[in-house]
Amino acid sequence: MSKEVSSNETKDERHQIREAAPARSLRAWHYCVLSLPFFGLLLPSFYARWSPEIFGFPFFYAYQFLWIFVSAALTALVYRSITK
Repeated sequence: MSKEVSSNETKDERHQIREAAPARSLRAWHYCVLSLPFFGLLLPSFYARWSPEIFGFPFFYAYQFLWIFVSAALTALVYRSITK
């Protein structure tokens, strides 16, 4: 049922797995950058207001919506700094 391995060929040669380069460890500034969205949205009383309106949306919704893009940019920044 199982194929036998010839003497010239080992299982490791048949099933070569490309190992990824080890990622760099997260440094303290990575954690600080990744925690910014959490702290930016932690206190709704800071941004829970109607004015100023941004593109017709109350500030409360616009502020939260802005953090979606800020969070994505910060995550990309940390990812690129780790994988380089």
